[in-house]
Amino acid sequence: MNKAMDAKNIQDIYTLSSTQQGILFHIISEPGLGIYLEQIVCSLHGNIDVVNFERAWQQIIDRHTCLRTGFIWQNLDQPVQVVYRHVQLKIEQYDWSKQLTFWQEEQLQAYIKADRKRICKLSQPPLMRLTLIQVAENTYKFIWSICHLILDAWSLNILLKEFFCCYDAFCKGYNANLAPSLPYRNYITWLKQQDISKAEAFWREILRGWQSPTKLTVGSPTHTQGFNQEDILLPSENTAALKSLAKQYHLTVNTLILGAWALLLSHYS
Repeated sequence: MNKAMDAKNIQDIYTLSSTQQGILFHIISEPGLGIYLEQIVCSLHGNIDVVNFERAWQQIIDRHTCLRTGFIWQNLDQPVQVVYRHVQLKIEQYDWSKQLTFWQEEQLQAYIKADRKRICKLSQPPLMRLTLIQVAENTYKFIWSICHLILDAWSLNILLKEFFCCYDAFCKGYNANLAPSLPYRNYITWLKQQDISKAEAFWREILRGWQSPTKLTVGSPTHTQGFNQEDILLPSENTAALKSLAKQYHLTVNTLILGAWALLLSHYS
């Protein structure tokens, strides 16, 4: 596509939120490490209509400006995000159904690892990749890799619900009746109307007198090196309770966990 066609395809240009600026900085600083790349891997069962599957995802991209957004920062005083009118999605498809199960599992893990290392061209939306791998007659592995610059946890759930709604409608021969989506520019406009000086004054008051990091009093004073990692699977009822609590206070589960982590640090400091 030449520059003239690119220009005609541009729908909007605006600045980044402070969170986006931080994410962009880290992605640019360490390319190829998969920083801020979210991966969702799941199994899909049933006779999937691949044409309507891809068609439904394309409709999701057409609906939401964030999925048609690229980021430009070279030779600019500050980075901007560019929304394009039309962005074409291509889903990668593979058929492993005739391969042995252990080979499929090894290949899947290798694919997921390699996909995380693939450098995402931030100026060329959509900043997400979708892969559909058939592993049996009516079983598929679906891999959804998304750059955190354009989506958060709340958005992922919304998009998945919309996708399944669109896919179901297409398979039944009609278009899904979804409410119009709001552009991300609305949030950027609201953000610019906020008084940043008040926020700065608040945090300067909260942090007044702090000159050095807080020391954690954990274990023996001589225990200064080494670390362990432990994975714990919560019972389903505990997970459901956490999700319910987060929803009650309009939080993500991640925010709830960060709050618990803060309380733990407070205890040891």
